[in-house]
Amino acid sequence: MSLRFSIVINTYNRAATLRNTLASLPYLRHDNFEVVVVNGPSTDDTLDVLKDYEHSVKVGHCPEANLSKSRNIGIALATGDIVCFIDDDAVPEPDWLNQLENGYEDPNVAAVGGYIRNHTGVDFQCKVTACDRFGDGQSFGTLEEANAESGSSARRYLALTGTNSSFRRRVLTEIGGFDEEYAYFLDETDVIVRMIDVGYDVKYVPDAEIHHKYAASHLRTSSKLPKSIYLPVRSKAYFCIQNALPGTSYTEIFGFLQRYAAGLKKDKKWYLDEGLIDANHYHRLLSEIDSGIYDGIADAHRYPNRRTMPVKYWADHARDFKRFAPRLAAGFRLKICLLSQDYPPGQCGGIGVWTHEVATGLAKMGHEVTVVTRGHGHPTVDFEDGVWVHRIVPVWWPERTVPALPDIPPVIRDYAYTAFDEVKRIEARRGLDIVSAPIWDLEGIACVADGSISTMVSLHTTFQLALPFKPEWEADKEYRKHHVEKIIQGEAWLLKNAKHILANSNAILRDIEREYRFEIAASRTTVVPHGIEDVPHIESRRKKSDKINLLFVGRFEKRKGVDLLLSVLPALLKKYPNLAVKMVGENGLPGNDGRTFTEAFLAEHAGTKTIVDRMEFTGTVDNATLLSSYQDCDIFVAPSRYESFGLVLIEAMRFGKTCVGSRIGGMQEVIEDGKDGLLFQSDNAADLARVLDSIIADESLRVQLGKGARASFIDKFSTEVMCDHLAQFYAGQRTDKAGRTNIAELIVEGAVA
Repeated sequence: MSLRFSIVINTYNRAATLRNTLASLPYLRHDNFEVVVVNGPSTDDTLDVLKDYEHSVKVGHCPEANLSKSRNIGIALATGDIVCFIDDDAVPEPDWLNQLENGYEDPNVAAVGGYIRNHTGVDFQCKVTACDRFGDGQSFGTLEEANAESGSSARRYLALTGTNSSFRRRVLTEIGGFDEEYAYFLDETDVIVRMIDVGYDVKYVPDAEIHHKYAASHLRTSSKLPKSIYLPVRSKAYFCIQNALPGTSYTEIFGFLQRYAAGLKKDKKWYLDEGLIDANHYHRLLSEIDSGIYDGIADAHRYPNRRTMPVKYWADHARDFKRFAPRLAAGFRLKICLLSQDYPPGQCGGIGVWTHEVATGLAKMGHEVTVVTRGHGHPTVDFEDGVWVHRIVPVWWPERTVPALPDIPPVIRDYAYTAFDEVKRIEARRGLDIVSAPIWDLEGIACVADGSISTMVSLHTTFQLALPFKPEWEADKEYRKHHVEKIIQGEAWLLKNAKHILANSNAILRDIEREYRFEIAASRTTVVPHGIEDVPHIESRRKKSDKINLLFVGRFEKRKGVDLLLSVLPALLKKYPNLAVKMVGENGLPGNDGRTFTEAFLAEHAGTKTIVDRMEFTGTVDNATLLSSYQDCDIFVAPSRYESFGLVLIEAMRFGKTCVGSRIGGMQEVIEDGKDGLLFQSDNAADLARVLDSIIADESLRVQLGKGARASFIDKFSTEVMCDHLAQFYAGQRTDKAGRTNIAELIVEGAVA
């Protein structure tokens, strides 16, 4: 069986969420579907969103805020065997269409739905729904619990929720499509009733899941408070008249509607009493309940044959099938899970920034990427920039022993177990080829210990490498013994037991082998330099003065060499009156004397305004400010005593800035001395001063090195270059379903559907 699907999205003033819904569709695994968006009457930026998809989706326009009318326009434009509806604030799982297709094996099945997760992405909004002839629905955990009837005399039948409903197009047109009296609410339930009344069946496929974010609309707020209730009430009254079983008396119907109205009014009184709505809002809702009941009954008698579409309507609007091409055919995709406790939009260190670049870069290539990161309050799942982001809250596991872990600190153990459990949940739901975890904080240690999923360990600055620059660790003996040393032992265990190790530089491999005192087999290592996303590049800004701007970005700590830089700046500021310095980064950490580096510097030079007034200590800044700081500088300096790579260097290089870095660790592999930057002897203030002096004094050299930096960024350090190499690396570590042990060649081909 190979069915063609038409995904219909009916949208009204939800440009922001519509963009995310559309962005999720290229990751569907089904290879034969089209997308139809029916817009209107939107007054926001929806048309701008649709312009980005004008060549890949069909677009219809609805002249009024009537969901059933919009759905009928979508059906008319659709050409697939199956018409699927998903809301403009929802995102499907990658196998959504494949799972729905399984539900149509029986030709008598005319409608198939699946489970719906709520705004958390973890809990379910709805699994199975059964409805009665008055449109009252009840949710159940399983089909067995629902115990629904079938056939034209069914009193309780399986119903679908609009945001995850699908129908055979042939049957939809056969029954006239959606009844346009249902401007909102019970529209799809009415379709279900008419289908079962002519002998068709309804089916649920639990794994055909979508995530529903439940955005605000013209009828409700994001917290589900009603702005207006007239249309749903009118639909309810109309539904009761049209779909009551033969023999149901008007007395029974009217009695039900009276009870229904009374219940609604009681609910609205609670809203008023709780201060959720004001008196005017309350009385308006009461009036809408009464008028909705009256108008719904009246319209049922005005339209005894319903407001459905004639056969000619479908023929007049027919269009050719417009296949929606995925970014990458499902068979060529990698299913990758990245672990990182830091991840945007929160404040991120180097690992979080790198993980985001890798995740979004691989997603742009068409791979299915999931990130497991730290959350707050409760776990969530979101689809962000093409990436599934699972935010977890650590569970306390004091007695857990499976998988068995080495002796590591409880806080590290608990997070590792929680991350492992989420990885296994992801594997069960979406499938996984590769897990990639940073060595820092041993996030992937439980995945490595379990061994059921191929898990890579990426190298970053480790606790062992950071130890010489952490005097606070040395000062706290208990912390060092029970936390730092146990993590270092865990790092050694990971390095010995990980299937493969991903390094960002050759230097970090050498440094780790030296510090941990064992050799890592070359067959277990791969070096892929970091890369970052390019930004709109401005070759040069017309300088308003001869001022030279020097920039530092990093945490104010000894490892970052901030003390070295601060020690040489006063002399340079005195020598060059046109020099200005900006220091960006967390600057609240205490130095050796208990004061922060900023406090100590300002106290020492308090009487020298020519120095202090040309120093700017910004603290941490948002991303836009950070990018602006890079763009505005003339010289960027990274005086670190150790960096496994030196991500800040390539952040500056992408702007074509002159970079100065330490001749240590990975920085000496990023900067080619004299070609795209300058290096100084690590931990040597005099040499740092010499190099800075030379570059401040020579504008032509700054221009030359800046051009070299930009060229090196494009050639070696862009996200695209990094992700091309990573895709080949990850592909080489897994076995595909056909039994081939290395599919890197397929990834290189980049077979796009």
